Amino acid sequence: MRDARFWILAGSLVAHGAATSTMTVHLIGYLVSRGHPTTFAATAVGLLGVLSVTGRLVLTAARRHLRVTTIVAAVFAIQAAAVLAMPLLAGTRTGATATVVGFGLGFGITSLATPALLADRYGTTAYATIAGRLTAPVTIAKAAAPLAAATLLHTAAGYVPLLAAIAGCCAIAAIGILARATTTPPAPAG
Repeated sequence: MRDARFWILAGSLVAHGAATSTMTVHLIGYLVSRGHPTTFAATAVGLLGVLSVTGRLVLTAARRHLRVTTIVAAVFAIQAAAVLAMPLLAGTRTGATATVVGFGLGFGITSLATPALLADRYGTTAYATIAGRLTAPVTIAKAAAPLAAATLLHTAAGYVPLLAAIAGCCAIAAIGILARATTTPPAPAG
């Protein structure tokens, strides 16, 4: 718990969990607000499930050539860019699909990356305890973020501030993952 890298990882995953759960809840409403039929919006959101598998395959294949932190940070940055592009592109079906695909790549990646990052840094001896301490704040963020987003949506003028917040969370997550990779671990207790 004294390792700054743990807290950087926790903050990154909290931000990312908040972003993904918020997008899952609010994406259909956003696409409908852009003039898309409900069936198209629901189908586009359904792509997120398929893309979670695609993100996992990308991570698995890329791990042979790149560090996990590099891959995860890149995918989180792609998610941020996709969300920022939504106001410009999501008015058409092609644009909506492209931005959903860009965002969806990150849906499944954390479920594989988190155990790899934890085991790599802390080993497997206390893995369950450390993973449990990490999971609690992430789960709380995933549960609370869509409600906070609904409040923002109803107090702000439309979806643009909400999308900016989601993109910001993805950017924070990407920066955090990179910072975690470059932060020096603490010296072992002696």
